[in-house]
Amino acid sequence: MFMGKLRSDDKLQGLALAAYPPALSRFRSELALGFGPKTNQTNKTVRAIAIALTLLFYEWLANGSKGEGYRFHLNGALDLIKNSGPEALESPITKAAYTDLRCGAS
Repeated sequence: MFMGKLRSDDKLQGLALAAYPPALSRFRSELALGFGPKTNQTNKTVRAIAIALTLLFYEWLANGSKGEGYRFHLNGALDLIKNSGPEALESPITKAAYTDLRCGAS
């Protein structure tokens, strides 16, 4: 998406837009696999946050930080971390993501 916008290339932007539905399908599969009975809570949280961040990044590239999708995924990622309890912030990755997301939400 970024390169398509940078170069004003409608075909490249179209390819990026066409990749969105298959990516969503793959994310759904990842979530289903990642929430099996043998998966610990930390891995579930990290997987869900990674997906939310990926979607947030896509929305930012597609529509900028003022876009509705960007704010939706930003708030969703923050809510995932907040509702995962204090143990979610024990991971340095999750803690850094939370700090960065809070700055982006301001």
